Amino acid sequence: FAGCNDYDATYRTGGRMLLVGMPVMTLAFCSEAINTFETTFITLLQQSRFYSVRAGSLVVRCSHRPVLLVFEAAPANPLLGSCVVDSYLDASGAVTVPLPDTELTVTFRLAKTAGSSGCNTFQGPYTTNGKVVAIGPLATTRLACAEDVMAQESAFLTALQGVGFVEPRGQTLMLQDRNGGILVALVRPSEPEASPSPSLPPA
Repeated sequence: FAGCNDYDATYRTGGRMLLVGMPVMTLAFCSEAINTFETTFITLLQQSRFYSVRAGSLVVRCSHRPVLLVFEAAPANPLLGSCVVDSYLDASGAVTVPLPDTELTVTFRLAKTAGSSGCNTFQGPYTTNGKVVAIGPLATTRLACAEDVMAQESAFLTALQGVGFVEPRGQTLMLQDRNGGILVALVRPSEPEASPSPSLPPA
C-alpha cells in the first residue's frame, strides 16, 4: 500500500542488493498531498539498490548509498493465514457451531480478510497489533439461500466485524469481546498426511 493505491511489483535480492521492478498499481485518486507522497514513495522504491536490517528496521539505499527509505517492522500478526470457523456468537447470545452441510471460513492477508459465510463470500479490511483486531466493514455477495443459512450468515458476520481481542491457543484462534467472551473461534485446517507409497512386488 503506497498511501492511496495498492501496488504489486517483483523484486530481486542477493547479498545486500535489492532491485525493485516497475509496480502495477490500482487507479484510485486521493488528495494532492497524498498523491505527491505516493509518487515520491514509489519513485524512491524503484531506486533501491542496497538494503540492511538492524534492530527491527529495514533501511533501503540507492546506488550511491544514501538512505532512501526506512521501514519499521510490523507487530507480529497471529491471524495471517486461512481458518475454518469452529463456533461463533449467534443472535441469541449463545456460542454455537455452524449448521450441518455449511462451512464458514476466514482468510487473513496482510491488511484484508475474505472468506465464506455459509452462503455468500465476503471481504474487507482489518488491522491488528497482535493482541487487538478491528475487522470491517465487510462487503458480501448477494446470493439467497435457505432461511436458516441466511440467519447463520447474518449472525456470523455480526460477530466477526468490529473490535475484539485475539488469543492464539495452539491451532485455535479465539476472537473475543472486551470482556473475554467468545465472538468467533477459528481453527487452522490440518495439513493432509502423506500417504505411504505402495510396496513394490518382489522382483
